[in-house]
Amino acid sequence: MNPDTFRQKIDVAITATIRPEVLDLTLFSFYKHFLHQFQETRLIVNVDPLGMEEHQAADVVDVCRRYSPQVVSRCPARASFASAVKWCWEHVESTAFLHLEDDWLLKKPIRLEAVVTRLAASDDVASVRFNLARNPASDPPVSSGLSLNPSVFRRAFIDQALPLFSCEKDPEKQFRNFTPLAHWKFFYHGAPREPACVIDIGKKWRRLHGFQKWQPGSPVVSWQKQASPASARKLFYRLKYRFFMFYWRHIVV
Repeated sequence: MNPDTFRQKIDVAITATIRPEVLDLTLFSFYKHFLHQFQETRLIVNVDPLGMEEHQAADVVDVCRRYSPQVVSRCPARASFASAVKWCWEHVESTAFLHLEDDWLLKKPIRLEAVVTRLAASDDVASVRFNLARNPASDPPVSSGLSLNPSVFRRAFIDQALPLFSCEKDPEKQFRNFTPLAHWKFFYHGAPREPACVIDIGKKWRRLHGFQKWQPGSPVVSWQKQASPASARKLFYRLKYRFFMFYWRHIVV
C-alpha cells in the first residue's frame, strides 16, 4: 500500500445518531489531526432516528456536508447499530477506510505514513486502531480482535466479513474469535505503551439525555431510552456536558 496512492481518497464510514453538535466536534478533530492529509474524503453516514428532539437527521447530514462535498447518507425509520455498520461498510469503495462512530475526539496528530506502514506490514492486517487507553507492551501493539473504536480498515477484510454479517448481533462481538476470519490481525496505532490518542465524548451526552447502550443478549442492537434523571441531577449533567464540550474543542484547537 503506497502512501501517495492512499492519500488520494479515503472513505469515512460514520454511524451516527441525532446529535449534530457531537458529530461536528468529532469531524473537526479528525480533519484537523488526520483526514486533512487526504486529497479527497467521502463521508458515508447512517443517522439512526434517536437523539435530540430539537434536531432532525437532516441536521446531522448537513454537518457532514460542511466537511466534504461527497456525502452518502441514509436515515432509516428504525434504529439499529448493527444495520448501520453493515450499510456503511457495504458502501465503502476505497482500498482502506476510516470507521468512525459520531462521538470520538482525536486529540493528537496521526501521521498517515505511520498508519500505512502498519496496515501494509502484511496482507492479513485488517485494521489499525486509534487507542482509547494506553497501548499494550507488545511491539507492534496487538489488539485482541475486531474493535469499532476509530480504526483504519483494509477493505479486503470487510469484503470477507460482510457475507457473514448478522444484524441481530453486536458487530464487534460476532467477529471476535470467529473462525472464518481468524487469519486477520488487528493492531493499534503507535508505539508500545503509547498513551491514548482518542477520547470517548459520547458518554456524558448519553447520561444527560437518558440513553444506555444495549446489554449483552439484548434482542435490539441499538441504544435504549432510560428514565430521565431528576431535574437537579439533569442540571448537573447538563453543566458537566457543556463544560467538557468547551474543554474538548479547545484542546483540539
